Amino acid sequence: MGQKRLRTTELEYRGIWYRHTGDDIPPENSDRLPHRLTNEDILEELGENFITHMIVRCVPFPDFSQVAPKLTHLTLCDLLEESFLLRLNTLTELKSLDLSYSSFYQGLPSSISQLRSLESLNLSNCHLRDLPPWLNTFTRLKELNLSENSLSDGLPEVVSQLNLLESLELSFCSLTGLPTTLKALTRLKVLNLSANPLSDGLPEVVSQLNLLESLNLCYCELTGLPATLNTLTKLKELDLSRNSFTDGLPEVVSQLNLLESLNLRHCKLTGLPATLNTRTRLKELDLSYNSFSDGLLEVISHFNSLESLNLSHCELTGLPAIVGKLKMLKNLNLSFNEIDKLPPVVGELKELVTLDISFNNKLIALSSQILSLSNLRDLWLIGCDSLQNPPENVAQQGCSAIQQYYKDLAGGKEKMMSATVAVIGKSRSGKTSLIKTMQNGSRILTENLSSPERISTKVFNFEKVSFDERSLYFTDFGGQEIYHHAYRLTLRENCIPVIVVNMHMFVEESNKVGPKESVRALFFDWMAHLYIAHPNMLPPALVLTHKDLLDEEKFEAGKTKLLQYCNEVRDEIRDEENRLEEANFCRIKSFGADTDLFTPEWIFEVGREYSDEFTRLRDQLLEQSQRYVMEVPRLWKQVEDVKSTLKSDFTTFESLLDKVHESHGVVKKQLEVIIKYMHLSGKLLWYNDIEGLDQHVFHKISAVTDLLNVLYDHDGDSKWDKRRENFKSFKVQNVTLVEEEFEESVSQFKAKGVISLVLLAYLIKTETAFTKDDEQRVALTILSEFRILFGSLLPVDSKFIVPHFAQGFQSTLPTTKLDLQFQTDILCKGLALPQYAFHELTVRLLELYSDPYNTPVVKHNGVSIAVDNSQVHFTHDAKAGKITASVAFNVEEFHKAWNYLKDIVNVAIKHLREIWRATPLVCIFYCAHCSLTGQQHPEKVVNPSWSLLSRAQPDPRERKMRSIVCTGESVSSVFKFPKDEKRKLKEYVSAKQTATASVSGIIQPYTTPSCSSAFNGSPDLIGLSFVDVCKAISDGSPTHTNKTEIKDLFDNTDVAST
Repeated sequence: MGQKRLRTTELEYRGIWYRHTGDDIPPENSDRLPHRLTNEDILEELGENFITHMIVRCVPFPDFSQVAPKLTHLTLCDLLEESFLLRLNTLTELKSLDLSYSSFYQGLPSSISQLRSLESLNLSNCHLRDLPPWLNTFTRLKELNLSENSLSDGLPEVVSQLNLLESLELSFCSLTGLPTTLKALTRLKVLNLSANPLSDGLPEVVSQLNLLESLNLCYCELTGLPATLNTLTKLKELDLSRNSFTDGLPEVVSQLNLLESLNLRHCKLTGLPATLNTRTRLKELDLSYNSFSDGLLEVISHFNSLESLNLSHCELTGLPAIVGKLKMLKNLNLSFNEIDKLPPVVGELKELVTLDISFNNKLIALSSQILSLSNLRDLWLIGCDSLQNPPENVAQQGCSAIQQYYKDLAGGKEKMMSATVAVIGKSRSGKTSLIKTMQNGSRILTENLSSPERISTKVFNFEKVSFDERSLYFTDFGGQEIYHHAYRLTLRENCIPVIVVNMHMFVEESNKVGPKESVRALFFDWMAHLYIAHPNMLPPALVLTHKDLLDEEKFEAGKTKLLQYCNEVRDEIRDEENRLEEANFCRIKSFGADTDLFTPEWIFEVGREYSDEFTRLRDQLLEQSQRYVMEVPRLWKQVEDVKSTLKSDFTTFESLLDKVHESHGVVKKQLEVIIKYMHLSGKLLWYNDIEGLDQHVFHKISAVTDLLNVLYDHDGDSKWDKRRENFKSFKVQNVTLVEEEFEESVSQFKAKGVISLVLLAYLIKTETAFTKDDEQRVALTILSEFRILFGSLLPVDSKFIVPHFAQGFQSTLPTTKLDLQFQTDILCKGLALPQYAFHELTVRLLELYSDPYNTPVVKHNGVSIAVDNSQVHFTHDAKAGKITASVAFNVEEFHKAWNYLKDIVNVAIKHLREIWRATPLVCIFYCAHCSLTGQQHPEKVVNPSWSLLSRAQPDPRERKMRSIVCTGESVSSVFKFPKDEKRKLKEYVSAKQTATASVSGIIQPYTTPSCSSAFNGSPDLIGLSFVDVCKAISDGSPTHTNKTEIKDLFDNTDVAST
């Protein structure tokens, strides 16, 4: 069949997963596998083998008796129709059955009672309130999972009759006690009672289960434990987390001699009993979220076998020396504490593999003792904002880079600047003039410069400005919106931001659109480029220019308004963040204080003449830059000196390695750390995580940003006129570009945003540093990887689409003749996302469906793609911060359509969260039935469970969609996609169409109600229920279809009622 294998011994299809006896082929990518297989397809795949394990997520189910007669393990996810269980009676060898997340409101179906060979039964989250007596016929049952069922009337007695039971899962069952008959389960080894309200104490019957090896009592509202628990002499795992032991840990825990794993997370402990030191077999200990601010007790030093210790959120300021006795310790978690330097005792833990010190905000330095931990593989330092040694740009690279840093440091130290000054602001705000004035020590205005110096910054300038023995590195970004993608290519978090505002422009804009909107346009929209991607960046300096164009009174009034509304907008954004789920975004650090957004010392006012303000700005920037002057190995500074001697704009990694190895003995592993450090410091660009770019080092950043200037230009047609004058025929891949084709290609690009490969290659060769054929491929990789353009879906066309230049869709939803439509909006809150962020999402979606047989329509504000028999539509409104994803489909395709929608939405969310970390996102999923019936105000679900923004932690097997149907009609069973039968849904749609056409006297094809002309002049008939139709008849509508006939139309669908 040519299908791809998921893992060595497993196959997965969009609806069916199975494993058979002959699986032994290595794994391959299976992202785009078919929706489901027929019985014949499965049999062809099997050959002489037979299926042993199967998971089914689609309807209809396969014929088990035909394709899997020897099945031993079966999972039926989100089972809807109990009648399907009748098909299992032939599976005489079935040992494991998973029916979790099924809806057995009327009780467990007796149709499974014949499966007498069952050894494992999973009934979690099946809406059960009781169990049938016939369950005791499962005499071989060893594992039973009843979690997340409401058993508030008590555990059914039949459970106690399952004499061979070894594992019993009862979490989240609303139990307040246990029957004494449970002691009959003499073989029980695993008991999970977590999240049950056992506030009256642990039932005594638990102490009588003498063979228990694992007991989970997490979140059971316990304040103590019975002394009789010491009879559990075989207990190895005990979870007491999230209980309140304010009087100390119960002594009985110290009497459990075989205990290997103990979880005391969130138990309100301040210490541990000395008697616990006899637990020498303990391997895992979790003490997180307890208060040990006075230090740990000596008791833990006796845990000689301990391999994992979790001390996160324990208010620790250090570690006692006795921790060094834990010679077997492999995993140590010290995150979210108050540690200011790496405790010396850590260097004694020679077996340590993982060390987590994340979010210790006071941590300033590690030490070279890290080198003594030869087994260390993972060192986590996320959120250690005060860390200076090693520099953050080293710490980000992980454990091996940190160790390399300390090794190289032994050869001597140098100080190196690890940040740049990023100057941003709208066009004509005075950014370039500001930098040139700082550089020359006298006022320089670009309007007074001769050509070509007079030309304002197009995309990006990088300049080193020296002041005596100190230097600053300035990045000057082009102010026009068309060049903003340069921020994504070059900007790093460790920069000193300077936002330049033209005060004359601000006053004029305030009079036109109001001061708040003017503040957003001239300040916050620019701030967004920095802070959404890098929320921990320092607060910006504010430079107010063109002071001389306003009299003193108007300038001061404008300045007051600017600062006032800066605070107001900041407060609005912060209030909005407070109303949202914080786990879904990173807060902007500089927005956190309740003080003014700008302090007076960081506000600068300049005009046409040189003033002391320039000197003050220089001094402030030099002082601020000192926090980014880091101690680095002398070798690293020598490598930077070698880099500065290179004549070309970029080089290969191997070529640079040859140079520094010859001059300083640097090896590959060392150079990787050094170059990555320089990349993160904004000194060069090295995209080591992108295939095709990882072998190139761009030591002149402008080599990359010049690629934007090839595609983008704000000067209208003047650049193309010059290109025409200088054009010469050009050949690439056996295709020759002549003048006539040049004109045609240019016209197509300007009108539709489509550019041919030959034209793009010509521009890259003639206008950038990428002049050779292999270098042009590197340039195309950069433009593609940063999603500035997308390659042709049909390779023979050899064309690319640049969404920025395409025309826009007129509406957010497509006009279509397909039956149904799913729709989801993603709202981007907080600072406004730049336009190019949305264009990246368009390209990302094209990548998702980059199939030669899909037909995309790419526009400035989105893309529409025909995928199989569905229509995927994706639009965005940058000004409103809104993304709309929809999938229109016929009834037969709703399973596929549902997967398409989930993929689109979650790919978009993931992309935004990875790059624009400070953007709070809200996902709104609209009722498909409301869409069908054309409701103007459809019901909706915010951050649904299937989205990456869900607050819940869904079961990894969960594929179903929560109910999204409106309450107006009895159709909820049909619209709980994607688990329902398409037959019912199709009949419902057909009945709706027929009833509507009968009442209106018009027989016509059905079109999606979102189209304003959906019912050819009869929009008032959209969404008719049975009652609506009857009322329309009584009001004088055509009567050739009587009330009974219409009722039959709805009743036959099994979805409507009077």
